[in-house]
Amino acid sequence: MITVTVKWLVDFDGFKGARGEESVTLQTQATCRDLLDLLSKSFGSEFTERIFDSEGKELKEELCFLLNGRNIASLKGMESELKDGDRLFIVPFLGGG
Repeated sequence: MITVTVKWLVDFDGFKGARGEESVTLQTQATCRDLLDLLSKSFGSEFTERIFDSEGKELKEELCFLLNGRNIASLKGMESELKDGDRLFIVPFLGGG
């Protein structure tokens, strides 16, 4: 078993307020997909609709998922493997000009 910390800086309406953190225990060889699917099942539709596209398969583009400080898009995406003690941050992309 492994334990991963998930921290979000995203407003999930009806979901633990604007900022939060959760420690999650998973099977060894779990992926980011496994983690996010587990969180979706645990926290329900508010979480799922906020992070996944309308089909529930791909991550929303306005969010950035950082695994130990690296964007999972530059790793293996949702198939990025997790290790004990990893930290996944869910943050909105910032724009401006």
